[in-house]
This record gives sequence, C-alpha cells and structure tokens, in this order.
Amino acid sequence: MNQRDRLNNIKIQNIVETRQENLVTILQKIGDNISSPVDLNTIDSIARVPTVDKEKPKNIIVGFCSKLRRDEFLSAFKTQRMKNTDSRQGLTIEDISENLYINEHPISANTILHREV
Repeated sequence: MNQRDRLNNIKIQNIVETRQENLVTILQKIGDNISSPVDLNTIDSIARVPTVDKEKPKNIIVGFCSKLRRDEFLSAFKTQRMKNTDSRQGLTIEDISENLYINEHPISANTILHREV
C-alpha cells in the first residue's frame, strides 16, 4: 500500500539547495531541457525531503497527477541521459545540476532491496 501511494511520484537527486529556490521553476527548467514541458495542472505536489546521506542535498519529490504523466517525464529524462557518452553519469543542466538523476520514488524497503540486488 505504501508503494502504491508513491505510484505517481518521481525523486530528483543532486540539486543543490538555495535559500530562495522555487521548486516549481526548477522542475519546469528540467522539463524544458528534457523536452517534456511541465504544466502546473499536472503537478499534485512538490517538496524537498531529507536523505540518508547528510552530505548530499535533500531530494526533491514530485507527485504528478497521473502515472502516465510521470512515466512520460521519466522516459524523456532517460532518453536525454542516454545521449551522454557514459550512461552511468547523471544529466547536466546549466544552473540546475551537473549530475542530475531522476527515478521512481520507491519506499525505503524497496530501495534497500534494489541496492542489494
């Protein structure tokens, strides 16, 4: 049930926090860079959440209004990232991040299981 609650969510990693940041604007810049523009009507929620590693910036969790929209955004990110010569690297977006990763938002138990596999 917990994983189902996160079905429409993505987790954005490696964006440095700033005092006056606007998470919606950041998301829209990412969307423009990956050719998947973000309409405010497709966002249900957006917030920063703590990470296990205190050295890294807090992740941004975005809740889309539908799984279809979430999947479109993830697919556009992965397509753009695969254009890199080293597909293990994150995506670089000027003024956003030099090592951006976007993934589904699994529950902690699934994250641990994935890491172990």
